[in-house]
Amino acid sequence: MGQFLCIGMTAARYYHSQIVLLILVSLSLSVTSYFLVPRHGLLGAIFSMLVAAIVQLAGSFIILFIGTRTRRGVPAPGEK
Repeated sequence: MGQFLCIGMTAARYYHSQIVLLILVSLSLSVTSYFLVPRHGLLGAIFSMLVAAIVQLAGSFIILFIGTRTRRGVPAPGEK
């Protein structure tokens, strides 16, 4: 599902946001792997991948949601 939304971001030409999101996904995967893999082995790696997928899904959804609202002329949350 996260990859599907990333394709949507590419189609909407949100290239800069996509780079920032993928850096955050990589950092979340690295940090969770650092802590979970030594303690839990393969199960820790699975949980780390799950955390990274959730970060990618949530970040992609937020970027597309805010981007489509601002393109339609509807202000983003917090704007007047």
